[in-house]
Amino acid sequence: MTSKGLSNVVMRLHRRGFLTEVRRALSSTSASAGGTVGSDSDPDFQPELKAGRVPRLDEGDDIGKGVQERIRKSLESDRVVLFMKGLPSSPQCGFSLRTVQILNAMDVPYRAYNVLTSEELRQGIKEYSSWPTIPQLYVDGEFVGGCDIVTDMFMKGELEKLVKKDSASSESAPVDIEH
Repeated sequence: MTSKGLSNVVMRLHRRGFLTEVRRALSSTSASAGGTVGSDSDPDFQPELKAGRVPRLDEGDDIGKGVQERIRKSLESDRVVLFMKGLPSSPQCGFSLRTVQILNAMDVPYRAYNVLTSEELRQGIKEYSSWPTIPQLYVDGEFVGGCDIVTDMFMKGELEKLVKKDSASSESAPVDIEH
């Protein structure tokens, strides 16, 4: 992306007031650096232990199948889903931040999953999509891409067309989920 293209994104975000929110979120994130896994994590993405037994490494196939099924179900339950580092209210990497800013600039409802709270989810989503990096955006259960692809589609107006079709009846705010 050219610097002019990035400037256009920044200006659109600035006009909509999102940069102020981002600055506020980043300052609160730096004040609480080190982040911990929250107790409010969704139980679907918590490690499953039976009678206090820790799963062995050779049981990885069964564990992998479980997370793949949970990912599939999460993609079926929400139209726009973002797997990211951190939460929309406090992204933990610049690529996740940029993707959140783009989704917020379009005022599209989406569900976000924090992959940093579960190594199983972090690796599972990479395997699910056959895409090695995070964030990952899905629309209607289909993998759209990572930050660069999302940014490019946004600049061309393609992303807004994709996410806004048939979304008039959806909620209007992002949902933070820490897993």
